[in-house]
Amino acid sequence: MELGKNISSRIFYEIEENEVYATYLEELMALYQLIGYDLIMNVNSFDVIPFSGNKEKIVDLYGLEQWLKNRHEGIYDSYEGIINAYSSGNYGTCIEACRTTLTGIFSKYKGVESFAKWFRGTASIAGDLNNNMPTIKNSLDALGKSDLAEFFEENASGNYKKTRAIYSIYSMLSDYGTHRQEGTAEIPSKEDALMMLRMTEDILIWIYQKKR
Repeated sequence: MELGKNISSRIFYEIEENEVYATYLEELMALYQLIGYDLIMNVNSFDVIPFSGNKEKIVDLYGLEQWLKNRHEGIYDSYEGIINAYSSGNYGTCIEACRTTLTGIFSKYKGVESFAKWFRGTASIAGDLNNNMPTIKNSLDALGKSDLAEFFEENASGNYKKTRAIYSIYSMLSDYGTHRQEGTAEIPSKEDALMMLRMTEDILIWIYQKKR
């Protein structure tokens, strides 16, 4: 907050004269939003006000980054891609990187069986593979269905609440990220990207807290 309040007023003149400075300022504002604050430009000064985050979330994100760096370097690189794409205004790419990061981290917990895919890692971390529901467990293990949404619909009364929620988020990330130009083109807004980024971060923090 002190950093924002002490940005030199000279930047206002530099923004008018050089588009590069305007781009830097946009990126800085986006980075503030990622940690829960808004950097507001007034006539000759900046204010920093709460946006939607909290101090606990910032601490969790720091712990998450260190954990990914030390334990899952490839996933850390993908997570960095999320941040860089968002701060640069590339919202479709940001969401695509969210999807890559999500599938990547769950792939670390999918098991060693030849049929295992990233999706099995969600059930493993959520504890859904230990709920004494052999019929659903066997269906997941076999992964024989091409449409997992249909699988969830058939087992809506089961205990796969967290696994189903994560799959739904994955589907949304696919529609607005990787597959956004297929069929009806989906054009994600800044608000869309920030929502999906935070959903991804919250899932990553959940895994980090369970596995640290």
